[in-house]
Amino acid sequence: PKTLTKTIKSIFMTNPTVSVCITTYNHQDFIQQAIDSVLAQHTDFPIEILIGEDGSSDKTREIVQQYEKKHKDLLRAFYHEDKDKIYINGKKTGRKNLAHNLFNARGKYIALLDGDDYWIDNEKLQKQVDILESHPEYSICFHNAICVNRCGEMLDEIAVDLEQDHYDLESILAGNPIPTMSVLFRNSFFKRLPEWFYRTDMGDWPLHIINATKGDALYLKKVMAAYRIHENGRWDTFRKNRIKAKLSQIKVWELLLGNISRKCDICIYKLLLKSTRTLIKDFFKMGDVNAANKIMIKRVNIFKKNGSVIDSFTVKYKIKIFLLKYFQMFLRPLKK
Repeated sequence: PKTLTKTIKSIFMTNPTVSVCITTYNHQDFIQQAIDSVLAQHTDFPIEILIGEDGSSDKTREIVQQYEKKHKDLLRAFYHEDKDKIYINGKKTGRKNLAHNLFNARGKYIALLDGDDYWIDNEKLQKQVDILESHPEYSICFHNAICVNRCGEMLDEIAVDLEQDHYDLESILAGNPIPTMSVLFRNSFFKRLPEWFYRTDMGDWPLHIINATKGDALYLKKVMAAYRIHENGRWDTFRKNRIKAKLSQIKVWELLLGNISRKCDICIYKLLLKSTRTLIKDFFKMGDVNAANKIMIKRVNIFKKNGSVIDSFTVKYKIKIFLLKYFQMFLRPLKK
């Protein structure tokens, strides 16, 4: 009986249906709740839990090690060092941690969970797997989530406010509708990720775009997870700074150009031109002429790459920038 039990556990461990990939860094106050919410899942199929601990300076690693000892047959932990992190735009990121989890996932499907978020529906994985099993045309299934504060108290908002339940590649290119902790996708090609993936400010949205090239995404309106908003959360910064978020989005689009398909390139060009137009107007309202000028140069370069002429909007604002700089030069001696 003992030998048979070990054999069954070995089969379940090496052939899981779902690989739950948890990335964590300095989450000592949250990681336990995240792991427990995965362990509480009710499924009729085997799962595995992969935890990438990214060299935390708090007690996150110790907590993960305790869970690893207690759940050896279910949980695999990978411990990374701070010196191994990938720098993107001069800042340390968890990109290597995320990619390492994906490369080691053995499940037919992959679910993502950040160490400061958690699931609130014990049948979340079962529901999503059932849907993807019966709908081979979809490569992604995701759902909504409540927002909670640092203490886990529910806030008066939800993670996404979506009306449609079907999203194709172009829809996901236009903006990320998928909360990270809600997604389940097919694991069929993550032995290698494109080079540009390691140069984007964002990790999850580009990943969803890659997945969407294999099939559409299906949205479930049911709330089955909690997205934690706190001062150390990366997305809290983007939520509070719309311009910073838009600049990061533009960077992703630029990196995607020429790397997916001609059809997508046309869609991306349109998105870039619309976004740069909005940013130029925003910077002018703020009185930041230099920032507006930088975006203008970016916009002109986009037109050049697309083989198009500069549009009237660009010409108009180039004249405005010239006049503003001219009057600044004229007024400077008068101020003295």
